[in-house]
This record gives sequence, C-alpha cells and structure tokens, in this order.
Amino acid sequence: MNALAISSLALAVEAAQGRPCLFADLALKSPRQDAGLLVSSGHAAPGLGAGTYVCDEQCTPELLAAHPRFVVRTANGLIFRLLPESGAITPEQGGAAGDGVTDDQPAIQAAIDYAEAVGAQEVRFPAPRYRLDCPLRTSPADQSLARDGHPIVIRKSLVLKGTAAGRTELDFRALDGASAESDWQLVPTSASDPSLAVWRGGGIFVSGDTLDPGKGQRTVARLELDRLVLRGNREHTGNHAWPADPVTGDGWDITDKALWVQVCHVGEIVCRDTDMIGWKGEIFYLGGAIDAVERVELARCRFATTNGSAFNPGCNAEILATDCSFGDAFQAQEETGKSRAIYRNCVWHDCDHTTIGSGSTAAFLYHWVWPSRG
Repeated sequence: MNALAISSLALAVEAAQGRPCLFADLALKSPRQDAGLLVSSGHAAPGLGAGTYVCDEQCTPELLAAHPRFVVRTANGLIFRLLPESGAITPEQGGAAGDGVTDDQPAIQAAIDYAEAVGAQEVRFPAPRYRLDCPLRTSPADQSLARDGHPIVIRKSLVLKGTAAGRTELDFRALDGASAESDWQLVPTSASDPSLAVWRGGGIFVSGDTLDPGKGQRTVARLELDRLVLRGNREHTGNHAWPADPVTGDGWDITDKALWVQVCHVGEIVCRDTDMIGWKGEIFYLGGAIDAVERVELARCRFATTNGSAFNPGCNAEILATDCSFGDAFQAQEETGKSRAIYRNCVWHDCDHTTIGSGSTAAFLYHWVWPSRG
C-alpha cells in the first residue's frame, strides 16, 4: 500500500469516527485525543434522543459512574457527556421511549439527576405522554425525608416543561405499572411501629434544604412546571378518613401528594398551564415551617379529584393564583395564614369544605397572620 493510499485510509477512518451513531455505539469509537465533540443519532433508536457529547473538565470517572445514561467512555479512554441544548435535555436522551406504554420513570429521574449534576436548567418532555411506575418503597411511611418510593425527586432548581403540540401528560402508575387506584404498596408505619401502612408515593417530591440557608440561598431556589398534566389515575371516592385503609386502600392517603414539599425549605414554585388530576391525598402540598416556601405562582392550573385537599399551601408563602380551579375534593382548599395571597378569577368547586383566610382566632387553627378580604 503506497503512502497516498495509507493517507486516504487514515482520513476515511477519522471520518468514520466522527460520523453520528447511537449512544451505545459511542463506546466503540476511538476519536482523536483532541476531539471535543461527538454526535449521536439517537439513544436507543435513530432519531429518538439524539444529542451532542462534549469532552470537558466535567467529564470525570465519577460523573460517568453516577450518570451512565448520559456519559460515555470511548474505546480509547476518553469520557464524553451529553451537552445540554440551550440549557435543556430530554428524557429520550437517557433512553425514555415516550410512547405512553413503556415505564419511563427511570429515564426521567436519571434526566433530572443529570441536569442537576451538570447545571442544566430544564428537562423538556417532547412526547405527548410518558408512563411512570412508582418505585419500590422500603422506608417506613412516616419518614418524610426519605427519597425512595417517589416517582420523581427534585433536589435543585429546575424547569420541567412539556413541549408536545398539546400539553405533555405524565401518567403515574403503581409499582410495576399496576392501577394506582386498586394497587398500592404496604410498608411499616414507622421505625417503632411495624403495623402496615399504605404507600402510593405521589408524583413530584421536592427534597429541599432541611436546614434553612436563608431566603434567596435555598438549593431549590425555583421549581417551575410548565404545560404538564400530572395524571394520578386515582378516584375521589368520598372516603375522607385517614390514613388510608391498608386492606381496601381507600381513604385520605397522606402518602399520595401530586406535588409534595414537606419538612424542608424551598424558594419559588411556579406552575403554568399545569393540571394535577386524580390523587388520594393533598394534590398540591406545602408543609413544615411557617417560611418553608417563599412564593407560589399559579397560572391557568387545575387541581382536582382527591379524597383529600386539592390545594394546601400550608405555610406563609406569598401566593399569586390566576385563572385556576380547585375542587372535586374533600377540601377544595385547606388554607393557613398568609401575609399576602392574591386569587384572580379562580374557582373552588365540588367539595365538602374549603377554608380561605387568616387572622388570629381561637375558632380556626393556623389562621394567625393577617385578616382576609373577600
């Protein structure tokens, strides 16, 4: 083989190394040591989860070990990580099918974990529907800080955004895809009480700072949900006894909150064009210290269908809710004292009770901050 042929072969090999391929095939490549980027044509199938991968200072063995769905080591030892596009990634880039049939919970949680690790601002959901099965819960039901058994866990500031033509639906199921209405897990009630308690796990669990670093310094400074439907698939049966019955699964299931903030500190929570439908406990729940959450903004949201409370902002967060509805519940709203709360063109409907207001009085527990105006 002459020098010209050898040179041509080398160029062909180099071109092949730079050609887009599936994510799994990136590990078979041997790019030049000074290569900065690799391109995939998809994660598991061409056209689904395509991305650009960069080799930079964040590409450590530790990142590879923690996020194998988004980080790869090539055949010649280089490490590349998924490069967010305009600060965003998708679950498909971590192997999600987005077909509404496959359990995409592992890929969705992996995408959130990776976004938090590399500083991506947004996880986008381009498909119309994703199925999420509840993971196994091994911790006792009363361990409110435990992260196991929750379909989605948020630890840092993030935007979750549906980008399908219509809003994206997150379809929450029970363990192994069973019906969340007729199936549930049984776990110990507490570390000291081995009697069995119902566990359904809810939807999005926000794991903020257990020790308050101060306003404006919180790790989850801003959580934003945009153009999503959190579909719980639970029914409002009219049984408001709690905790839920471990035999029938019915009742007010306090382990089943669509958006769950408890015993931690968070900055802002913003929901736009987002519905949370069909749960057994409080649908939107903030609990803990009086300053647990700084601010809540809701626009064109609907929280409905539960044996518990549709909207329970149980701390002194500033509230701005516009064009929202809360109902088909035991309590459309379960309110605590607020220094400032504004509701514009909102509807409370189809409930046994609702409590809105504050002001010091012995008749209504928790209503201590300022009087309300109607």
